[in-house]
Amino acid sequence: MKKMTSTEAHVFDLDMKYLSLRAAKEAGYKSPAFDDMRRRVGGVAAAQALLQPQPLNRLHTGLMRLAEANRLDLSVENLVILPRWREYFPEEQKEALKRLKAVGATFI
Repeated sequence: MKKMTSTEAHVFDLDMKYLSLRAAKEAGYKSPAFDDMRRRVGGVAAAQALLQPQPLNRLHTGLMRLAEANRLDLSVENLVILPRWREYFPEEQKEALKRLKAVGATFI
């Protein structure tokens, strides 16, 4: 995994914040727990924690709600597979792709 500079980590954190704001406005999905985690540990650590493999391949509520709203583009899973960020999240990217496929993403 490539290490982020502090500037890159800050930009990633802002991208995570923007995802949350857009999810609330555009998909009607608010996640105070997501916002709190991002504020407490930062966007990078939050993404790493959220993208750990889950028992029984369980999917997070947020991903399911965004899938129902047809807005997977606003998911953390999508963020870490974007060309800009993928080199920083190789392990998390594998989990993200698996989850996106599980909810029927067609853009991957």
